[in-house]
Amino acid sequence: MGENHDTLWTRITLLSPTGPWPWSYGILGFRTSNGYELGSVKAYPEVESEVFKLGIGRPPYQRSGQLTFEPRSFNLAWVKNEYPLTLKFECASGVTSGGFGDPVVVNSFVRASDGVGLSLVQIDFS
Repeated sequence: MGENHDTLWTRITLLSPTGPWPWSYGILGFRTSNGYELGSVKAYPEVESEVFKLGIGRPPYQRSGQLTFEPRSFNLAWVKNEYPLTLKFECASGVTSGGFGDPVVVNSFVRASDGVGLSLVQIDFS
């Protein structure tokens, strides 16, 4: 995450299966050595993708960490029965908490020249 950034936006795209499917949610979080400093949210994988916001209004103590997605047991039962669950994750960090007249700054899903913009991960749960 960039310096003083307090929010991490994560776009999750369901890559497979592409048809209607009874997938449930997973828990999305950003884990640092201090725990889940930006909180965690329920995240439902969708073919059309959806953006989820992680943040509690203040920057984390640690700016580097690991994006986590923990499928619920309902999803894991489908995976154990050999149904693929492949997800794509795109992340961008930025600032959303402005104080007393401070501007609100948001980073977008574009590759920044300083390397703080877009990051991409694809995970196949199988």
